[in-house]
Amino acid sequence: MELKHKKILIGILIGALIGSASILTILLLNSQGKIGSFTEIGQIDTNGETMNVQIRDNIAYVIDTQDDNPGGLMLIDISDPESPELLGSYIDEGMIWDFELQGDLAFLANRDDGLEIVNISNPSSIYRVGHYRPGHEIYDIAIQGDLAYVAAWELGFEILNISNPETPTRISSQSLTGTCINVFLEEDVLYVTDHLNTYTNLEAYNVSISTTPVKLGEFILEAHDFFFPMVHGDYLYMADHGSTGDLVILNISDPTNITENGRFKARSGDHPNRMCIKDNILYMSEYEKGLVLIDVTDPTDPTILNTYFNVGAGYDVAVVGDYIYFAARHGGLQILQYMP
Repeated sequence: MELKHKKILIGILIGALIGSASILTILLLNSQGKIGSFTEIGQIDTNGETMNVQIRDNIAYVIDTQDDNPGGLMLIDISDPESPELLGSYIDEGMIWDFELQGDLAFLANRDDGLEIVNISNPSSIYRVGHYRPGHEIYDIAIQGDLAYVAAWELGFEILNISNPETPTRISSQSLTGTCINVFLEEDVLYVTDHLNTYTNLEAYNVSISTTPVKLGEFILEAHDFFFPMVHGDYLYMADHGSTGDLVILNISDPTNITENGRFKARSGDHPNRMCIKDNILYMSEYEKGLVLIDVTDPTDPTILNTYFNVGAGYDVAVVGDYIYFAARHGGLQILQYMP
């Protein structure tokens, strides 16, 4: 069979029995002759929708957007990646959309209940220490030192003083033309998504003076709906949930002149979500494909390496050491290894 004009992925399933554990290895071959293997190491259900994941030490911090069984912020012991175990969880009310960790505290962007600050020093007994309830929706958060930057929907973004976690206070806010759902902080530059009726801008602000954010530049494409900006070096990667479903790569070396540098062309109907980069491989969670690995050694020409899909749509991914931690919605938290 000749593979010329179309990229065809051939999955070869190989079952291997090692000790008492069955490990499934998936070999994938595309038309460019690249071979890679995924090994399923472990998995744990969250009994809802696994949407976000961060790793610190031997704990996976996961968000389950359903508010029971157990829901909310979940702390999972991954010291034995073959047998992850739930340590504890926290949910009060509302829906947590994103979070950041700082020391013994987790800062939870709760869409319906503002910013919650919880103590996670004892995973089996997580409790709230502070609460910023502004009366509007909060979707995303970034933290640097004593400041928190929150995506505050209709209010644009807000900058909060969190030096006293018990009483977070607002320092300033910046309205946008539309609504703000994502923020990403890189040193003193805050990148935000500005959602309008027909498209979404990406805007860059100098926040070195927290009381007076200064707009540096923006990037606009009609019919594009940008989500989940992520910075790596001089480039910003973000997902288009609009007309293309592409991964869009921008050159941000000069935030006053943001330009498109490249893009990974997706198939019609694809839906990229959160992503991370390690060793020039971009790991992208994807609603239809699950997990997509893209070589971004040359950001002007990103090329697909492999895809992985077992159970669950992709919403977030983290890579630490030799392991991939994949938030797979109804598939729970999946722990994988990839060999190029």
